[in-house]
Amino acid sequence: MLYPERLVPQPFFKFIDFNQANTHLSYLVRFTDTRNILDDLGYLREELISTHESHNHLRDFSTYLLGIFTPDDIQWVWKKDTPCLQEWAIGEEGLVPASDEVSKAAVERGCFYLSVFECNGASFSTKNEQEGESEFVCKVLHTPLRANFWHCSLRWYCNEQGSEEWNKGRMRRMKNYIRDFIVENALIKKPLYQSIDPISYTVIPD
Repeated sequence: MLYPERLVPQPFFKFIDFNQANTHLSYLVRFTDTRNILDDLGYLREELISTHESHNHLRDFSTYLLGIFTPDDIQWVWKKDTPCLQEWAIGEEGLVPASDEVSKAAVERGCFYLSVFECNGASFSTKNEQEGESEFVCKVLHTPLRANFWHCSLRWYCNEQGSEEWNKGRMRRMKNYIRDFIVENALIKKPLYQSIDPISYTVIPD
């Protein structure tokens, strides 16, 4: 079982700025641990996004950018707490995981898709007793890992404060809004997607 080197970052790569790149045909994929992903009305099951007990991951919602990374690649499982899952830095060699650091999922995973163009910069308003009316903005950020250059995150911002910095109270108040945003924007069928232009992630020599 050979890990695909096309997923590994190269020293001449750079971070993708989705505010500058052409993202009309760019999509993210998020895996689920089950292929049974629809509720009775045909929408993505909410509990696959978060539950009352499990929602802290919404601060930094992990996805992968489709293109070089294909839907079949969601079956790769990286072992936790290994260097291959560390954040990648510009100029750094990527890592091909050792054979004991990566495997294929034991049970075939399901997935859904999100449009970068539709999600990046999208906003929604909330109102509660603690904070009054607030506007939140979704940002799609490129957050590459040493073994997977195509890792991306959805994060949420209010008054320039990102969701990674929110206290537990704000996170609890926001979890349902974030979950609903993801469910409403989720695409179940594989969209027509296009690899992002290499100029968006390749350092151009002087």
